[in-house]
Amino acid sequence: GTTEVDRRVESRALVPTKPDELQDWAELSPGEFKSLRVLSPILNFLIMIGLVAKPLLEHFGKRSDAFPPWALFAVPFLFVSVFIMFGTAAFFFQRASQNINTFAGRRVLVPVSAWLMCVPIVNSFAIPSIWARTYYYSSSFLPEFCITRSRAAAIGTSAFAFLVAGQAFGLMGGNPALWPNGYDAMSLAMIAVSLSCAGAILFSRIVQRVHIAQEAYAQREGLTNQVGVADPHDASDGLAGALRLATVGL
Repeated sequence: GTTEVDRRVESRALVPTKPDELQDWAELSPGEFKSLRVLSPILNFLIMIGLVAKPLLEHFGKRSDAFPPWALFAVPFLFVSVFIMFGTAAFFFQRASQNINTFAGRRVLVPVSAWLMCVPIVNSFAIPSIWARTYYYSSSFLPEFCITRSRAAAIGTSAFAFLVAGQAFGLMGGNPALWPNGYDAMSLAMIAVSLSCAGAILFSRIVQRVHIAQEAYAQREGLTNQVGVADPHDASDGLAGALRLATVGL
Protein backbone atom coordinates (compact mmCIF):
# COMPACT_ATOMS: atom_id res chain seq x y z
CA GLY A 1 0.00 0.00 0.00
CA THR A 2 0.91 3.70 0.08
CA THR A 3 2.24 3.45 3.63
CA GLU A 4 4.66 0.67 2.65
CA VAL A 5 5.95 2.62 -0.36
CA ASP A 6 6.44 5.75 1.76
CA ARG A 7 8.32 3.74 4.37
CA ARG A 8 10.70 2.37 1.73
CA VAL A 9 11.32 5.81 0.26
CA GLU A 10 12.13 7.20 3.72
CA SER A 11 14.49 4.28 4.40
CA ARG A 12 16.35 4.80 1.14
CA ALA A 13 16.67 8.49 1.83
CA LEU A 14 18.87 7.59 4.78
CA VAL A 15 21.41 5.83 2.56
CA PRO A 16 24.56 7.95 2.17
CA THR A 17 25.16 9.71 -1.12
CA LYS A 18 28.12 7.39 -1.69
CA PRO A 19 28.55 5.22 -3.62
CA ASP A 20 27.12 6.93 -6.69
CA GLU A 21 26.16 3.60 -8.28
CA LEU A 22 23.57 3.00 -5.58
CA GLN A 23 21.33 5.93 -6.45
CA ASP A 24 19.24 4.28 -9.19
CA TRP A 25 16.56 2.63 -7.05
CA ALA A 26 14.06 0.04 -8.11
CA GLU A 27 11.16 -1.51 -6.21
CA LEU A 28 12.20 -4.69 -4.45
CA SER A 29 10.38 -7.96 -3.90
CA PRO A 30 11.00 -10.37 -1.01
CA GLY A 31 12.01 -13.21 -3.33
CA GLU A 32 15.02 -11.27 -4.63
CA PHE A 33 16.89 -11.15 -1.33
CA LYS A 34 19.08 -14.16 -0.50
CA SER A 35 19.80 -14.31 3.21
CA LEU A 36 23.37 -14.93 4.41
CA ARG A 37 22.19 -15.96 7.87
CA VAL A 38 23.22 -19.64 7.45
CA LEU A 39 26.32 -19.10 5.33
CA SER A 40 27.94 -16.57 7.67
CA PRO A 41 28.56 -18.85 10.70
CA ILE A 42 29.51 -21.79 8.47
CA LEU A 43 32.13 -19.72 6.67
CA ASN A 44 33.54 -18.34 9.92
CA PHE A 45 33.82 -21.87 11.31
CA LEU A 46 35.64 -23.11 8.21
CA ILE A 47 38.09 -20.21 8.18
CA MET A 48 39.03 -20.86 11.80
CA ILE A 49 39.41 -24.63 11.30
CA GLY A 50 41.04 -24.52 7.90
CA LEU A 51 43.52 -21.68 8.34
CA VAL A 52 44.18 -21.49 12.06
CA ALA A 53 44.54 -25.13 13.12
CA LYS A 54 46.04 -26.26 9.81
CA PRO A 55 49.60 -24.85 10.28
CA LEU A 56 49.88 -26.38 13.76
CA LEU A 57 48.61 -29.80 12.75
CA GLU A 58 50.78 -29.74 9.64
CA HIS A 59 53.79 -29.24 11.92
CA PHE A 60 52.86 -32.22 14.09
CA GLY A 61 51.77 -34.26 11.10
CA LYS A 62 55.32 -34.13 9.74
CA ARG A 63 56.58 -35.24 13.15
CA SER A 64 54.23 -38.04 14.05
CA ASP A 65 56.31 -39.02 17.08
CA ALA A 66 55.40 -35.70 18.73
CA PHE A 67 51.68 -35.97 18.07
CA PRO A 68 49.05 -38.37 19.50
CA PRO A 69 48.26 -41.03 16.86
CA TRP A 70 44.51 -40.45 17.11
CA ALA A 71 44.96 -36.76 16.26
CA LEU A 72 46.67 -37.56 12.95
CA PHE A 73 43.25 -38.41 11.54
CA ALA A 74 42.38 -34.71 11.84
CA VAL A 75 45.01 -33.67 9.28
CA PRO A 76 43.11 -34.94 6.16
CA PHE A 77 39.95 -33.32 7.55
CA LEU A 78 41.73 -29.98 7.77
CA PHE A 79 42.98 -30.14 4.21
CA VAL A 80 39.46 -30.93 2.98
CA SER A 81 38.14 -28.04 5.09
CA VAL A 82 40.46 -25.62 3.31
CA PHE A 83 39.05 -26.53 -0.11
CA ILE A 84 35.47 -26.44 1.16
CA MET A 85 36.22 -23.04 2.70
CA PHE A 86 37.24 -21.55 -0.66
CA GLY A 87 34.05 -22.82 -2.30
CA THR A 88 31.87 -21.59 0.57
CA ALA A 89 33.58 -18.18 0.54
CA ALA A 90 33.02 -17.80 -3.20
CA PHE A 91 29.36 -18.75 -2.81
CA PHE A 92 28.94 -16.36 0.13
CA PHE A 93 30.36 -13.37 -1.75
CA GLN A 94 28.43 -14.26 -4.90
CA ARG A 95 25.19 -14.15 -2.92
CA ALA A 96 26.25 -10.95 -1.18
CA SER A 97 26.98 -9.34 -4.56
CA GLN A 98 23.59 -10.40 -5.88
CA ASN A 99 21.93 -8.80 -2.86
CA ILE A 100 23.85 -5.56 -3.43
CA ASN A 101 22.59 -5.47 -7.01
CA THR A 102 19.06 -6.21 -5.77
CA PHE A 103 19.19 -3.36 -3.25
CA ALA A 104 20.60 -0.95 -5.84
CA GLY A 105 18.21 -1.95 -8.59
CA ARG A 106 21.09 -2.31 -11.07
CA ARG A 107 24.35 -4.18 -11.53
CA VAL A 108 26.89 -2.65 -9.18
CA LEU A 109 29.04 -5.77 -8.80
CA VAL A 110 29.50 -8.84 -11.00
CA PRO A 111 28.45 -11.78 -8.77
CA VAL A 112 30.24 -14.51 -10.76
CA SER A 113 33.56 -12.72 -10.21
CA ALA A 114 33.50 -14.11 -6.66
CA TRP A 115 34.58 -17.47 -8.10
CA LEU A 116 37.87 -15.92 -9.18
CA MET A 117 38.82 -16.38 -5.52
CA CYS A 118 39.29 -20.09 -6.31
CA VAL A 119 41.60 -19.56 -9.30
CA PRO A 120 45.32 -19.88 -8.47
CA ILE A 121 47.46 -16.74 -8.99
CA VAL A 122 44.38 -14.73 -10.01
CA ASN A 123 43.04 -15.09 -6.48
CA SER A 124 45.97 -13.09 -5.14
CA PHE A 125 44.36 -10.02 -6.68
CA ALA A 126 40.73 -11.10 -6.63
CA ILE A 127 40.40 -12.05 -2.95
CA PRO A 128 41.30 -8.73 -1.24
CA SER A 129 39.41 -6.77 -3.91
CA ILE A 130 36.22 -8.83 -3.59
CA TRP A 131 36.35 -8.80 0.20
CA ALA A 132 36.84 -5.03 0.37
CA ARG A 133 34.28 -4.11 -2.31
CA THR A 134 31.55 -6.34 -0.89
CA TYR A 135 32.21 -5.03 2.61
CA TYR A 136 32.13 -1.42 1.43
CA TYR A 137 28.96 -1.63 -0.67
CA SER A 138 27.05 -3.69 1.91
CA SER A 139 27.87 -1.23 4.68
CA SER A 140 27.09 1.81 2.52
CA PHE A 141 23.37 1.04 2.72
CA LEU A 142 23.41 1.78 6.47
CA PRO A 143 24.53 5.28 7.49
CA GLU A 144 25.41 4.09 11.00
CA PHE A 145 28.23 1.94 9.63
CA CYS A 146 30.16 5.05 8.49
CA ILE A 147 32.29 2.97 6.12
CA THR A 148 34.79 4.46 3.69
CA ARG A 149 36.53 2.94 0.69
CA SER A 150 39.95 3.30 2.29
CA ARG A 151 38.85 1.66 5.54
CA ALA A 152 37.24 -1.26 3.72
CA ALA A 153 40.33 -1.66 1.52
CA ALA A 154 42.63 -1.59 4.57
CA ILE A 155 40.66 -4.29 6.39
CA GLY A 156 40.31 -6.52 3.32
CA THR A 157 43.98 -6.22 2.37
CA SER A 158 45.18 -6.73 5.94
CA ALA A 159 43.08 -9.86 6.40
CA PHE A 160 44.45 -11.35 3.19
CA ALA A 161 48.05 -10.37 4.00
CA PHE A 162 47.87 -11.98 7.47
CA LEU A 163 46.46 -15.21 6.05
CA VAL A 164 49.08 -15.40 3.29
CA ALA A 165 51.89 -14.68 5.77
CA GLY A 166 50.57 -17.42 8.05
CA GLN A 167 50.63 -19.93 5.22
CA ALA A 168 54.14 -18.81 4.22
CA PHE A 169 55.53 -19.33 7.72
CA GLY A 170 53.78 -22.71 7.85
CA LEU A 171 55.56 -23.83 4.67
CA MET A 172 58.84 -22.40 5.93
CA GLY A 173 58.53 -24.48 9.10
CA GLY A 174 58.59 -27.65 7.02
CA ASN A 175 61.91 -26.90 5.33
CA PRO A 176 64.97 -26.61 7.63
CA ALA A 177 66.92 -24.89 4.86
CA LEU A 178 64.58 -21.91 5.18
CA TRP A 179 64.72 -21.55 8.97
CA PRO A 180 66.17 -18.16 10.06
CA ASN A 181 68.85 -18.19 12.74
CA GLY A 182 67.37 -18.77 16.16
CA TYR A 183 64.16 -20.36 14.90
CA ASP A 184 63.01 -23.95 14.68
CA ALA A 185 60.00 -25.75 13.27
CA MET A 186 57.87 -25.28 16.38
CA SER A 187 58.51 -21.55 16.70
CA LEU A 188 57.72 -21.02 13.02
CA ALA A 189 54.53 -23.05 13.44
CA MET A 190 53.51 -20.80 16.32
CA ILE A 191 54.16 -17.70 14.20
CA ALA A 192 52.09 -19.25 11.42
CA VAL A 193 49.19 -19.91 13.79
CA SER A 194 49.36 -16.37 15.23
CA LEU A 195 49.31 -14.74 11.80
CA SER A 196 46.54 -17.02 10.61
CA CYS A 197 44.50 -16.14 13.71
CA ALA A 198 44.90 -12.42 12.99
CA GLY A 199 43.81 -12.89 9.38
CA ALA A 200 40.90 -15.10 10.37
CA ILE A 201 39.63 -12.54 12.91
CA LEU A 202 39.71 -9.76 10.32
CA PHE A 203 38.10 -11.97 7.68
CA SER A 204 35.39 -12.99 10.16
CA ARG A 205 34.75 -9.30 10.78
CA ILE A 206 34.18 -8.75 7.07
CA VAL A 207 31.83 -11.73 6.79
CA GLN A 208 29.90 -10.75 9.92
CA ARG A 209 29.50 -7.12 8.94
CA VAL A 210 28.40 -7.99 5.39
CA HIS A 211 25.82 -10.35 6.83
CA ILE A 212 24.55 -7.91 9.48
CA ALA A 213 24.39 -4.96 7.09
CA GLN A 214 22.49 -6.82 4.40
CA GLU A 215 20.11 -8.49 6.83
CA ALA A 216 19.39 -5.21 8.62
CA TYR A 217 18.72 -3.37 5.38
CA ALA A 218 16.52 -6.20 4.08
CA GLN A 219 14.46 -5.98 7.29
CA ARG A 220 14.01 -2.24 6.84
CA GLU A 221 12.87 -2.84 3.27
CA GLY A 222 10.46 -5.59 4.30
CA LEU A 223 12.34 -8.23 2.29
CA THR A 224 12.70 -10.69 5.16
CA ASN A 225 10.62 -11.72 8.12
CA GLN A 226 13.64 -12.84 10.13
CA VAL A 227 14.23 -11.10 13.43
CA GLY A 228 17.07 -10.91 15.90
CA VAL A 229 19.82 -9.60 13.63
CA ALA A 230 22.71 -8.15 15.62
CA ASP A 231 22.68 -4.42 16.17
CA PRO A 232 24.85 -2.64 13.57
CA HIS A 233 26.21 -0.57 16.45
CA ASP A 234 28.29 -3.42 17.80
CA ALA A 235 31.63 -3.63 19.60
CA SER A 236 33.59 -3.54 16.35
CA ASP A 237 33.10 0.22 16.11
CA GLY A 238 34.77 3.08 17.92
CA LEU A 239 37.39 2.71 20.62
CA ALA A 240 36.55 -0.94 21.33
CA GLY A 241 37.06 -1.83 17.68
CA ALA A 242 40.34 0.07 17.51
CA LEU A 243 41.66 -1.71 20.62
CA ARG A 244 40.66 -5.08 19.27
CA LEU A 245 42.39 -4.48 15.95
CA ALA A 246 45.49 -3.21 17.74
CA THR A 247 45.53 -6.38 19.84
CA VAL A 248 45.25 -8.49 16.71
CA GLY A 249 48.15 -6.59 15.18
CA LEU A 250 50.34 -7.14 18.24
